Amino acid sequence: LLNQLVDLAARLCAANSASIWRPFGETYQIAAAFGHPPEHTERLDRLSVRPGRDTGVGRALRERKVVHIVDIQGDLELHQELKASGNRTIIAVPLMREGVPIGVLVMSRQTLRPFTEREIELATTVADQAMIAIENVRLFEALQARTRELDEANQAKSRFIAAASHDLRQPLHALGLFVDRLHGRVKAAERRGIVEQIDAAVAAMDELFNQLLDISKLDAGVLTPTISDFPIAHLLKRTESIFAGRARKKGLSLRIVSNRSAVETSHGPMITRQANATSITRMTADMSDAPSATPRPLTPRLAARMRPCGVCSPTDANSDC
Repeated sequence: LLNQLVDLAARLCAANSASIWRPFGETYQIAAAFGHPPEHTERLDRLSVRPGRDTGVGRALRERKVVHIVDIQGDLELHQELKASGNRTIIAVPLMREGVPIGVLVMSRQTLRPFTEREIELATTVADQAMIAIENVRLFEALQARTRELDEANQAKSRFIAAASHDLRQPLHALGLFVDRLHGRVKAAERRGIVEQIDAAVAAMDELFNQLLDISKLDAGVLTPTISDFPIAHLLKRTESIFAGRARKKGLSLRIVSNRSAVETSHGPMITRQANATSITRMTADMSDAPSATPRPLTPRLAARMRPCGVCSPTDANSDC
């Protein structure tokens, strides 16, 4: 589009060549060109311009108004490379957006012939159209970026809900196991322990539901995340209370290694899915500091490990064995 605009500008204003310069970092470089000889185009492609008095582009950027240089050869401030281009008269029109230049339209003549007021007015109109085109491209790219962000957020939300629905089944299944045990003959002390495990499973489900509701609040902007320390021991205890019964029913052993570490998080994490393996294979759950197994408070890294007890091969960890 910019190439079409410089072509139009050159034809309307009877110029031999035209170009549009755009910012690239701290300098301005050519973004579109028309009518330049190949050897001159190569020089322009390597040229970087800053606001100043030594080029027409630099003057338009510095003065933020139309610059009309009637005789390039007679202007002592202009760069020698500009004089060697073979042009005699140039006009530079800044592309202004909210008072700030975002580019420059330059038109040149190889003969010493000033641009008329009408031609300068036409050049200004073309510059305005170029500014609108550049702004439309910027807005379109911003819209695309925002759309990608929303798509990624929706995908992340879908993955989270899928994982949450999976995790919700764990305490529900644990509740069924605990109730099944209560139907059998159990001692009073054991009954109290089962009731405590039921309470823990119910509390876990309640927390999971609350976190699902928090996702909706985050989307609505009602909830602001607050970073705080979350003790890993709390998560380990809850994991053991939920999955111990499930492991016991399959004749397995679930052993949780105590841990004094904490992590920074915006909310208590959901039930870890690492314990899923207890329902399908004979394993021992071990969450410890990494790389050392020695607990350290607030360590920068934390690893969750599942250690098989040797009955299943590593490939069997996610399937019945």
